[in-house]
Amino acid sequence: MDKLVSNIIHMPNQPDHFKKALLIKLAHSPRVNMSRTVLEKADIMAIFDTCVNIATTSENEGPLAVFAFSHWASQHKACLKEYLTPERVAGIMACQTNASVVMAWLKEALCHMTEDTDVMCTLAPVLEEALQNKLRACGGSSAFVMQLAELYAVCPVLLPPPHTRLTFTITLMNCVSAFPTPTKPEVLTHMKSIGGLVNTLWNGLRLEDILYSLNAMYTIISNTDGGSEVCPAMAHLLSLVPTVVVECLAPRIVSDANTTDAALLATLTRLTAWLVAWPTAHTTLGLWVRTLVRLLYQSGRTIIPARVTLDRVPKLLTALQIPVVRTGVVSVLSTLLLSFQNSPTAFHKVIPALVDVMGQLEREGSPSSTATLGRLATLAHTLMALHPGTPDTYHPLMCCLEKYPAPSEEDLREVIQEHQWGAVEEGARGLAPGQQRGGAGVSEAPLVYQQRPPSQKVGLRNLGNTCYMNSVIQALFMTDR
Repeated sequence: MDKLVSNIIHMPNQPDHFKKALLIKLAHSPRVNMSRTVLEKADIMAIFDTCVNIATTSENEGPLAVFAFSHWASQHKACLKEYLTPERVAGIMACQTNASVVMAWLKEALCHMTEDTDVMCTLAPVLEEALQNKLRACGGSSAFVMQLAELYAVCPVLLPPPHTRLTFTITLMNCVSAFPTPTKPEVLTHMKSIGGLVNTLWNGLRLEDILYSLNAMYTIISNTDGGSEVCPAMAHLLSLVPTVVVECLAPRIVSDANTTDAALLATLTRLTAWLVAWPTAHTTLGLWVRTLVRLLYQSGRTIIPARVTLDRVPKLLTALQIPVVRTGVVSVLSTLLLSFQNSPTAFHKVIPALVDVMGQLEREGSPSSTATLGRLATLAHTLMALHPGTPDTYHPLMCCLEKYPAPSEEDLREVIQEHQWGAVEEGARGLAPGQQRGGAGVSEAPLVYQQRPPSQKVGLRNLGNTCYMNSVIQALFMTDR
């Protein structure tokens, strides 16, 4: 019988669906099921061995072998129970090839044994180490890690014990961060299963261990090693973090003496890039960006969000050509530009790009582009109110905005105040002496912003080199009242 199964699997020039039909018919044949003799038991064991041998040696025919194994196992659970000894399972799991097929076999085999507590408890210690070894060896594949997650979902008894669960969770995060940049939509499905596993692991951890794992996640995302990029799929794991945890964890990150400016810059750069690379997580990504930007401005570390704004806003504007990313991108654009209240540099730098993008969206004429245009128009009106006094610079933008009603002064004031953070709110909006309001890029000399203490009077700057009216406008621009 085992040779017949092998011949069907290896049958040349036949489609898989035809082979599967034959395998099902053979496994469920009345003649095979008439009796349960010792000889039949040996036959079944031989069939199991044949299927496992093909699964571990043939990448192309391995899935068919797993299919055949599953159908025979469903008909002969008593034989399956005897077959799944710890020694045999450990040997199969030690196979260095066809890891994906081996995982599929294990899942199918254990699916038929989930109600047999004795078998599962006997195999759990063996599989705990074997599965973690497989994860370390094959964790760079999202498809493999998804299979592992699905196996744990079917057989939760195999989950690592509490004392090793934290280490396993961090290992899993490192695997996700090392995935290749996603190019196929299947990765979204993979990450849903992996995210479910991470949630399950967190549910079994103590609060301090959860926070430790989240700090480990931040360490991964803030990696400044230029030789290894972090996979955007990490954005999905970030989306699992509840809002209240974000608001508690972010202040700890910013205030930690060990958190470097370079790490925070890398974090914000990645979060904004993932808006485009992983748009399904835009709500959480936007929350992280807004929270970190607010905390950095409030703590006086303005150079970090300023550099991110100058570097990332032009790229985000270009990304608005992609409909699926627009909602998240516009929200983060608003956060970055409206928070950059010290200087009009960032806004003035992107006005030509903003005009071009609005023109492209108008020509598109879709519901998505229309909604995005409305939000961009509101943002542009607000930024011009925030940074007045340069009508020549704003002329091209004003031409684009003619067909869009301007928000009321009260609405403009409210939006601006919503983005005034601590030290920035109390400081002058002007640049420090020696800084020009030109389109400075990130690669240029560091931007240094002058913060005015509340007790310091507002005065005129550069009065000797400007006309009287310009000086008055400058003074009005600098006052908080």
